[in-house]
Amino acid sequence: MSQPVYHASMAVSASGHSLLALLLDAHPQISHTGDTILRAHLNERAHCACGQPFMQCEFWGALRGWPGYAALRDEFQSGPLKTVFSLPGLFALQKLLYATSAALQRYTAHLLDYPAQVQALSGAPVAFFGRKRLADLLLPLAAGTPARVLHLTKHPLAQVISFRKRTARAHQSLADLGREWRFYNQRVMQAARLRPDTAYLHIRYEDLCTAPQVTLTRICEFLGLDFQPDMLRPGEVRPGHVLGARSLVGAAGEKFPGIRPPDLTFDVLSAAEQAAVWRVTAPLAQRLGYLQGYTND
Repeated sequence: MSQPVYHASMAVSASGHSLLALLLDAHPQISHTGDTILRAHLNERAHCACGQPFMQCEFWGALRGWPGYAALRDEFQSGPLKTVFSLPGLFALQKLLYATSAALQRYTAHLLDYPAQVQALSGAPVAFFGRKRLADLLLPLAAGTPARVLHLTKHPLAQVISFRKRTARAHQSLADLGREWRFYNQRVMQAARLRPDTAYLHIRYEDLCTAPQVTLTRICEFLGLDFQPDMLRPGEVRPGHVLGARSLVGAAGEKFPGIRPPDLTFDVLSAAEQAAVWRVTAPLAQRLGYLQGYTND
């Protein structure tokens, strides 16, 4: 019997991951629950894409009743191990730590069991774990689990603009925000190369918005599935159970607002500010198909 494949979607915060989750979850053979595990202080104000508050949704109520949910929510949130498991370059050490730590093995077992729990509730054969933390990818790899990694990126200038809209980021310099984009995406790409049984697909947010059917067809082929037109109309055929951005996942009666074209002008940044971001992101950005003005297509 072949070993189950761990499906992970990786993206920097505020880079379109909620949109990706909604579109994938609309496929009858895919379940994507978006941000996946909420910290306890977010429970009361979160909404599920089915239209119900998080705490009233039967799907999430069943998941919260699974013992692994609390473990994934509360364990391994800080400390030196979290730092170690954010660096793909320490993979040999990570494998050793996993092999000798019962706590890491228990946590990883919950990570690998999460898709099975979601599959049992949704009936979909492909279930994504979507928390986006590097540790939640590196631990299954250290355990020897085959994986499919879907990597979503946004243009670094657009990403920095999205970061700056968040009050908690207001004190950070543009260069630091650009480095955050670079470091995270470099590490995802490095992690995807650690094991020969890890499949990897890079998707640009801009392509998802401007050519959604083409981009979703690529993803479906990567997963061994056929594209379904329902993916362009999430929530219309069956309710999903995605947690994510409130601009997309709203209260009952709110319809999906549609796939909006990305703002590619970057005019809220001066030329000097754009140059400061581009200096620290350009090599990786160009490798991912971006130019300072937009994309290399």
